[in-house]
Amino acid sequence: MDGQQFDRVARRVAGSAHSRRALLTVAAAAAASRLLAPTPAAAGEEVLDARCPAPGGELQRFQRQVVAQSFKAKHGGALVRSKVWFTEAGAGGTDNFWVSIHSTDSKGGPAARVLAEAQVSNVSNPPAGQTTEATADFTVSALGPARVKKGKQYALVVRGAGSDHPSLQLNLNGGCKGSVFGFNDLTGKWERGFGDLVFETSVERS
Repeated sequence: MDGQQFDRVARRVAGSAHSRRALLTVAAAAAASRLLAPTPAAAGEEVLDARCPAPGGELQRFQRQVVAQSFKAKHGGALVRSKVWFTEAGAGGTDNFWVSIHSTDSKGGPAARVLAEAQVSNVSNPPAGQTTEATADFTVSALGPARVKKGKQYALVVRGAGSDHPSLQLNLNGGCKGSVFGFNDLTGKWERGFGDLVFETSVERS
């Protein structure tokens, strides 16, 4: 309820015998509505942006030499962090991976332009049927955070720092409004897969 609405209600009840009680009730309701109303994120505040949640049921995975997930930014600003969930690591028990944010080509796959890149170190091999969460912090990388525009499409790309191929949790339930891609080293092209990676991105609003 805004100030004009409050004034109109106040004038209607002012002449009644219970005007004081009625006005207090209206004032309390107006204050409660302001407290319950969602507060928009301020500029510079970090907010959860594009994501695809983990589905229930049996764990699904996607493994290629290089893996990517397309997404549309929900906010404009600096994409400062991303998360993915690994279903396994290498034979040594831990692995290092590179996570990057790319622009996309006309087919929605990752383009060559890298907007941000960070290494995720010592990703541990999870217990059977579980995952290991890994966070890429682009604020400490050489390129810095990726500048993104609301509604524009980007791609999150994951590749091994060595010879290991990333194995990442997959959501096959649909509804995440993106696509998973795998890089085919024989053809040198990205191939669209079925489903979406389980992932999150965070943006500092501009």
